Amino acid sequence: MKRWLTFLLCAALVCGCCALPAAASAGLGNFRTTATYREGQFGDVKQDDWYHDNVAAVYELGLMIGSGSDFNAQGNITVAEALTLCARIHSIYRTGKAQFSGSTPWYQPYLDYCRDHNILSKTFSDYNAALNRRDFAMLLAHSMPASALPAINELSDDAVPDVGAADEGATEIYRLYRAGILRGGDAYGSFKPGDQITRAEVAAMVTRMAYRSLRLKFELQSGGAPVVDTSGLTYPDLALQPRVDDSFFANAAMLGNSLVQGMKLFSGIQNMRFFGVQSTSVFRPDGAEAVFGQLLQGRYDKVYIEYGINEIGYGTASIVSAYGGIIDRIRQAMPGVEIYVMSLTPVTYRTSTSGNASGVVFSMNTIRNLNAALRQMCIDKQCWYLDCCEPLCDGTGYLPEYYMGWDNSPHLAVSGYQAWAEVLRTHYHA
Repeated sequence: MKRWLTFLLCAALVCGCCALPAAASAGLGNFRTTATYREGQFGDVKQDDWYHDNVAAVYELGLMIGSGSDFNAQGNITVAEALTLCARIHSIYRTGKAQFSGSTPWYQPYLDYCRDHNILSKTFSDYNAALNRRDFAMLLAHSMPASALPAINELSDDAVPDVGAADEGATEIYRLYRAGILRGGDAYGSFKPGDQITRAEVAAMVTRMAYRSLRLKFELQSGGAPVVDTSGLTYPDLALQPRVDDSFFANAAMLGNSLVQGMKLFSGIQNMRFFGVQSTSVFRPDGAEAVFGQLLQGRYDKVYIEYGINEIGYGTASIVSAYGGIIDRIRQAMPGVEIYVMSLTPVTYRTSTSGNASGVVFSMNTIRNLNAALRQMCIDKQCWYLDCCEPLCDGTGYLPEYYMGWDNSPHLAVSGYQAWAEVLRTHYHA
């Protein structure tokens, strides 16, 4: 894959350099390499990182240079840095160069340029603050003319789950989706407009702006959370909602396997009761500590259930049947309880293709097939299906390496459990 990407980059560079006249006219051919990327020069950029090639390309273009020995890939970009980047992209596209004089504050020339060229249409109270994804998309979309961003993807005006047609920045965000600059963070194309954007994500977007061959052609899945009306009991999916605090989980419980133990330790959710034991499954829900029996002795408004990973290799029909039996027993013990069936969480590309230390292969294809069966079960059993898989995937459809736990299994790092908790905090029945 990386050899293919390198070939495309080289081809684009060769074509660009050959076509560039002495006095540059406007166009993508004005983006040329100004430096050579040396493997390993950034300590936080490894060869198997999804953003490796993007960081290398954006560095060679001279648009992002990192800080010392690191690129700070997971760090956030500030408003001032984003303005600097977009001013340079705009100037290079138009003239083939980006020459800005020094000033105080240092970003003033870039701020003035962005205002003068209609890249920036709003003011910020703090230009050194981290920028969110919506505002960066609005700036980036205006750093090139619309003619340089032709649509290669067909999207309706309501296709992106968390960006409505009337929302701030919708025009720019949809322009970038249709042009293949953006694809979203899950199979439904969720954008997460209020989240801060990382430098790795910025590098990927910028290289797609500069090199048309790297733009993404895709189709988004439909029928997920965005189309659900949660004003009534419309099972099984849950729409994106305003973020709730821990009081929402004051009378909630979570039942399941070792991933539930991880949620207890690392999610940051304080008010929920956790009933999780290593190696439990729908066939053995009690485990060594009889957690299922303990759960049934309580009375909860909401019960979240996480099973599936330890059942890999069993028949789907038998898994669903046993899972349904657990739901029935909970409802019998707690009339009126809301059941949230959580999907299996994703794994990395490495785990999906090679397995873990025990040789078990948790392929994403198997995980998604079982998740589809669980969702259908939720329709049949009239309970909520909480998709915790796609929101944790990156643009490649796998769990990012930085969310993966130490053992190359479905276990997560602390940041992964915290990201999972955010899915719970923003997807619920109101």
